[in-house]
Amino acid sequence: MWQAATPEGQITLHFEGGPAEGTYKQLADRGGVSVREFGHWKHASGQLELLIMGTDEKDHPEFGTSVPHVIRFLTPTQIGIEGPRRPPVVYSRAPAGVSVQAEPAIQ
Repeated sequence: MWQAATPEGQITLHFEGGPAEGTYKQLADRGGVSVREFGHWKHASGQLELLIMGTDEKDHPEFGTSVPHVIRFLTPTQIGIEGPRRPPVVYSRAPAGVSVQAEPAIQ
């Protein structure tokens, strides 16, 4: 579980599965509005591919498309991720007890 504070708000990111692929859930709090996203991830050679399978964001341009991102393992407790629609963000390990709620289901 990872968290980042950005100018737009707080992002919580949870990777499941592994070690090279699985599913992910993301919760972004943007000015009091929660935007959920879930999908499939795959990692190889410093590249993280994210395939969005569900999101609260209407008409998301990357929905259903596997999009390559750069992932950097900065320290044992920090990672950096950036992609075409994701500016560089540094995530830190989230404290115990933090979770990404997917209820109610994304339509």
